[in-house]
Amino acid sequence: PQLKNRLEGQLNFRGQFDAATQNGATITKSLQGSGESVIHHGTIRDFNLIAKIIPGGGGDSGSSRLPANLAALVDRPYTPFDTLKANFRVDGQRIRTDDLLLVTPDYTITGAGWVGFDRTTQWNGLLVFSPRITQELQREYKMIRYLLDRRGRLSISFRAEGRFPNVKVKPENRAVAQVLRRSFPQKAD
Repeated sequence: PQLKNRLEGQLNFRGQFDAATQNGATITKSLQGSGESVIHHGTIRDFNLIAKIIPGGGGDSGSSRLPANLAALVDRPYTPFDTLKANFRVDGQRIRTDDLLLVTPDYTITGAGWVGFDRTTQWNGLLVFSPRITQELQREYKMIRYLLDRRGRLSISFRAEGRFPNVKVKPENRAVAQVLRRSFPQKAD
């Protein structure tokens, strides 16, 4: 997909692909294959998933209501990560995966979905905050304690879809959405 200069890091990649050419140019409609990739110490530029899930992100005054470490995550214009890993397949002008994993010190994201060669995308994902971030949130918003998993972490399922860079992300956990609405009424929708 035409995502030039959107992703950086150290790429380890292995795959097998079939493609046809016509007049010396590769025909992307016929591209098929599969592979596995891992990007270490990378950044997704001009996209902050946390800011799209947590209301008040992206420099809004609402981020000042968040605990300091979460506000710092929300206010970034980019997404730095330690590891981005996926097994994928290419077919029908889409790159699909059922096992996307993005790891940072503050959260982990798992997901399944696709990115089209036309920059459209659709994902189901799960954001799991680290115990440290979860504890900060819990100190500020006591109701969150009822939403923690067995390991004491806050998990938020979400759905992402749209065309890069205008991807819409919606939390799907009704209980988390209610806590966020009560905490940030100006962003209730």
